[in-house]
Amino acid sequence: MARAVGKGGAKIDIDYWVDRLEELLLDRSRRIPFTSKTIVDGDEYLHLIDQIRISVPKEITEAQRVLQEQDQIIARAREEAANIVALAQEQRDRLVGEHELLRRAEVEREKLLERARQEAARIAAEADAYALEVLRELEQQLNAFQKTVRNGIALLEGQRTAKEEKDPEAGS
Repeated sequence: MARAVGKGGAKIDIDYWVDRLEELLLDRSRRIPFTSKTIVDGDEYLHLIDQIRISVPKEITEAQRVLQEQDQIIARAREEAANIVALAQEQRDRLVGEHELLRRAEVEREKLLERARQEAARIAAEADAYALEVLRELEQQLNAFQKTVRNGIALLEGQRTAKEEKDPEAGS
């Protein structure tokens, strides 16, 4: 069974199962003559819905993993910034002997601090952008899944209604 692969090699089973559901409806179902109704293998339809239900938690887990990665990147950036600040402070302390050396140390320290802040902000912004992209993709996938499920429900309800209209005794 082929699976679509998302960023980082994570399986995106939901797309695969939604495609199979669509294939069942469009390619492997029989149309009822003179109507817009279609007959679908109920067992196969339920099997696909079960697979989709199993896949959705995997997508949520992937989104959580992305958020954890973002937190780790930000933590590393902060740690790196703290290390740069500590390094700058050590350098400043060594240069305290003379006034000119002290002034130079302060200037360098401020430059290092500003670079550390800029680098931390850049890394945080990239992590946020990546997480937002992944969450938007997940939202699109979940919306497509929801639409497919609604269509399937409408199809099945339509079939049941048509069957009840045709044979009122069968609906009781």
